[in-house]
Amino acid sequence: MRLPSFVAAAAVLAALATPAVAASTPTSFVVDFGNIASFGEKGDADNTTLSFAIGAGVRIVGLTWDVEVSTVGDSWLDEISLDFTNTLGAGVQFSPALGLYGPGTHSSSGSVDLLNAGQSFALGGDGRLHLEFYESYDDIAGAADARWTSGSLSFQLAPVPEPSTYAMLGLGLLAVASTTYRRRRSKTD
Repeated sequence: MRLPSFVAAAAVLAALATPAVAASTPTSFVVDFGNIASFGEKGDADNTTLSFAIGAGVRIVGLTWDVEVSTVGDSWLDEISLDFTNTLGAGVQFSPALGLYGPGTHSSSGSVDLLNAGQSFALGGDGRLHLEFYESYDDIAGAADARWTSGSLSFQLAPVPEPSTYAMLGLGLLAVASTTYRRRRSKTD
């Protein structure tokens, strides 16, 4: 009994429309924090760095934030920065007080769709997301220039499809190819 080609095409579309994803991979990851100091420029040994195991190959596709930052001494709000990257350093720089030239305290909230902004990135094989809180300019050598006094960062994730998804897609494509081959062969006979 031969299956009509529309049945094979429907199988392919079903496989594409409902990809299986790893059950253990969340769709978002939240980091709540308080009183995190940033000392120097990116890479300074005194900067606060955090690392989280999210999942190999997971894409970071968005960020939602609600943070409060404050400067120490004459350091500027504009200098307060956070990098969130994969282990190889690919990622995004986030500055919640960009354009505020001068000392003080600032609250910021919002969200950004990194995927549509062309800034999304995938975590490497180790599945780790790294955060570094730093200053774009080190005003006070050896001491904290600013504090991330409180806040929350929510990273939106795009899980990696399981291998079974690709297997279903492959089977669907084989069914379509087989049906096409049989049709062409029957027309020539």
